[in-house]
Amino acid sequence: MVLSVVKDDIEEGDYRKALLDCRRHRIDLNILYDHEPRGFISRLWSFVDQIGEVDYINLFLTDIGKSPRPAEQTSEICDALRSELEKRGVEKYINPILTTHMVKTPPDVEASLALLLRLRETNPNLVEDAVKYIIFLADPDTLFDAALGMYDFSLALLIAQHSPKKDPREYLPFLKQLREAGDSFGDGDYTTQASIHLTSIALLHHLLTKGTPIGPKVFDEALTYTDKHQLHHEALEIWAGKTENLQAILNLYGEYLFERREFKQAALAFVQASKPQRAIIAYEKAHAWQELFSLAVKEGSSFDELIQMGQRVGEDLASRKRYTEAGRVLLDYAKNVEEAITAFAQGGDFPEADRQARSVKLLPRISTESSRMDLVETILHPEALEVRYQIGEDATELKEQLEKQTERLKELRVKKVEDPDGFYNPDGERTANLQDVDVMTDAGSTVAGTTFTRYTAAPSSGTKKSKVSSKNSKKRARKTGRKGTVEEEEYILLSIGKMPARLEAIQVRAAKLLPYLLQYTDEHREEGRELQRHLKELEARLRSTIEEVWQDEGEDEAPVLPAVPGTRLPPPRQSLPRKPEMNTPGAAITEWEVKLL
Repeated sequence: MVLSVVKDDIEEGDYRKALLDCRRHRIDLNILYDHEPRGFISRLWSFVDQIGEVDYINLFLTDIGKSPRPAEQTSEICDALRSELEKRGVEKYINPILTTHMVKTPPDVEASLALLLRLRETNPNLVEDAVKYIIFLADPDTLFDAALGMYDFSLALLIAQHSPKKDPREYLPFLKQLREAGDSFGDGDYTTQASIHLTSIALLHHLLTKGTPIGPKVFDEALTYTDKHQLHHEALEIWAGKTENLQAILNLYGEYLFERREFKQAALAFVQASKPQRAIIAYEKAHAWQELFSLAVKEGSSFDELIQMGQRVGEDLASRKRYTEAGRVLLDYAKNVEEAITAFAQGGDFPEADRQARSVKLLPRISTESSRMDLVETILHPEALEVRYQIGEDATELKEQLEKQTERLKELRVKKVEDPDGFYNPDGERTANLQDVDVMTDAGSTVAGTTFTRYTAAPSSGTKKSKVSSKNSKKRARKTGRKGTVEEEEYILLSIGKMPARLEAIQVRAAKLLPYLLQYTDEHREEGRELQRHLKELEARLRSTIEEVWQDEGEDEAPVLPAVPGTRLPPPRQSLPRKPEMNTPGAAITEWEVKLL
């Protein structure tokens, strides 16, 4: 019940209420993004305005960092949120901004420290507190080494001073030595320079240019520093053409990518490093089954090994809803025809599932026991009904959304007539006395915001918000659907405009199922008849709704908004979304209906 309320709040853009409810009921805050990813990113400005409190934003970012989503997706969320926070002031949101760097996988330590360096130039009083905070987020030794890698000894000293792990009797003489050695880079032996944490790749490049031979001990130490400072690309350039050393670097790079969960890239590095077994493991973790089995066969994996691998990979693909690929793997490599047919059916590929089920007796690789099984009856009959119910649920969900949004659109158009000023002016600038005022003039006074929406910014506590340009304000407003305004109308029209494509996808799935519902049993035939009737009614309803919603507009012209009556305020944009077309469903099929049903 609580989760349903939270989802409704997210759909309406009331992120503050959704966050507080999640916090109260201990619900993972990832739902704020996961429920509507695109909507969340497009309305990040509203999220920041509503939440406001630094601690709440940090709490949200912490959950984002703990989620199992891909590292790239986490980085995208953090980067977008950081951009919004920086617009509102680095000083105010310094802690959440640092958090956006540190919850990434792996943490972007250097970017965090670079931010502290910039802050030291503009607001040095905040740097000490920011250092204390970042030490709370990351290992102090990692931060200390990163600061040294940036050759900023004062920042390294500040980190060491606030680190519970650092002894001043050790780090103060060490930093003094570093400062004294800084001007003599390039002189002395390799071991001395490595001991003061200077970049090993630069040192080795210095040695190579002088023709100094690189022994095994120096090379092993270089590998350690290469990995520590993440200088794999530079190392690959330096050792290009040196086969033995290059393979060691490639293997090191592969392990680095593997730890970062970039499994496919790691597999490629392992292949180049002549580490096929590590590459096989990485390909399997990347779910790159074609490359996996190609390499496994090339490396001479046994029949039993391929069987076990095929079963394992097929089940994993099925768990990720990659049913057609799962069926192929289970059939070709695991030799498990029953589970392969089940996977094809779960993916809605009934033509292939039925073909395989009826071809069992022709396949010598299938056991006699399997040959005697009526796989059509035991597997496809129940799976066909299950897929029929899934398609029916998707169609019902689409129908309910269409009805809900159509009714809401009618309410908005009544408001458009009764209160055009409030409808076209979502920023809340009331216009009763604006007849003789230039709308682009900044009068310097605070204008009260409206309360027509659940997800506008929180009430002001007396502080003045930063002014934004008219252009940026309008551009930002178009991305949202604030309740009771022209923006919500546009949001609904865009949503309805996407429904023909959603319906087409449902009909394409139905086209693969309906012929088999007709063929199987009386129960299946009745279910097929009901599903087809449901989809035809939905298509007719969607067609009529589109005609009704866009009835006053021409076929090739988008509706033009009038100026706000009684004011000098122009509409926030020039036109509403164009009327969508109802194309013939399923370009890959002749027609989705079965005339015999």
